[in-house]
Amino acid sequence: FNNTCTLGAFTLINPNPAALKLTPFVAKYDSAGNVLRAQMLSTNSVYLAAMALDSFNNLYLTGRFYATANFSGISLVSTNSSNGTSFLAKYDPNGNIQWIQLVSGTTHAIAVDEAGNGFLTGGFSGRVATFGSLSVTNSSLLGTYVNMFVAKFDNAGNWLWASQGGGSGSLADCYGTSLAVDTDGNCYVCGDYNHSFATFGSVTLPALSVFSNGFLAKYNSAGAALWAIRLGGSGPDGLASANEFNSLALDCVGNVFISGQSSSTNVSLGSITLTNTNAYNLQTNAHNLSIFAAKFDSSGNALWAKQALGAYTGEFSGISVDAYDNVYLLGSFDGQGIFDALTLNSPNKPWFFISRINGPELSLCSANSQMLVAWPTNAVGLHLESTGDLNANAWSAMPNEPTVIGTQNTVTVSASGSSQFFRLSGP
Repeated sequence: FNNTCTLGAFTLINPNPAALKLTPFVAKYDSAGNVLRAQMLSTNSVYLAAMALDSFNNLYLTGRFYATANFSGISLVSTNSSNGTSFLAKYDPNGNIQWIQLVSGTTHAIAVDEAGNGFLTGGFSGRVATFGSLSVTNSSLLGTYVNMFVAKFDNAGNWLWASQGGGSGSLADCYGTSLAVDTDGNCYVCGDYNHSFATFGSVTLPALSVFSNGFLAKYNSAGAALWAIRLGGSGPDGLASANEFNSLALDCVGNVFISGQSSSTNVSLGSITLTNTNAYNLQTNAHNLSIFAAKFDSSGNALWAKQALGAYTGEFSGISVDAYDNVYLLGSFDGQGIFDALTLNSPNKPWFFISRINGPELSLCSANSQMLVAWPTNAVGLHLESTGDLNANAWSAMPNEPTVIGTQNTVTVSASGSSQFFRLSGP
């Protein structure tokens, strides 16, 4: 904020509003939306990129600043006058700073695992990026272009490992834009790359578009790349198109959910290819961005993919998933967006939206005294529960192992007796 900022009962005041320098802040809310705490982070221009909480409610922040910045009495000096300098900081649950340090490159996303280790991704130019005593080398020509990085640190800010990915030719930029960590410490990263190819560990992905291509990669707990897949496509007749996938989330069993946007004619999301009816328009030279979401298993196999139809330009900016595999998406669009049976119109300017993609549905059919309960096989990690009473504590896992029939998991139960209710649930 530039002048004053009021959050609930808290009013924050920029000490130097005439300088037109934005002052960063963080605020804590309870589950009812009440502001519990609000505080300024610095008295200079600081731009926050991402934040994450650990299991003890410690807060990790990353972003960049220009010239100088002061965080709770700790002064930092930027080492890059043109692009700013990135930082990583930890605050305790009461908002007291624990440590802060400078970070190479530009940071875009941060995540914390169950053990309190942190993971950071972004991009860097120049020959080398350093993380404490660790370093990674830029593979692009003379380090002129951007490589992505993913790095792991412990709760004291000590760097444990760092890896890079990207191309080696001219104009070969590659960025990590979002990441998440599973219960085994594996790290999933999505982002964008351009030009001819990008390499992640031993996996090299070709580029369908010289403009931008999306990627999804998995790293193990030691920082080794396990697999990587390309996301997106190209415009008509091989013309340049934009493929940007910048939001990622995991469910409780390691399935990966991504969202993004593309102006490609055919958008490949793993083994699933969707036809983009709102793609690059050759006559008007318009790069209309259509929005997409997809689900992958922990091995990178595509389970489903969806597209919002209509004549619009849009983007997804956030994704989350609950314990029942319902997917929640945040984004914006300009024009007409068709989300299955729902149509939204934004005739004059971009509008924000939030949407939900329902989790897998159960189907029931009965014959005589037997009932067949079925759900899609791509609902990986979910199991069937039943109850005779809709009390929240009455649900129990079905002892029957499902039988696969076609693309459906099926369980046969007795249809006699009192009422029965069924649902799918995670571990």
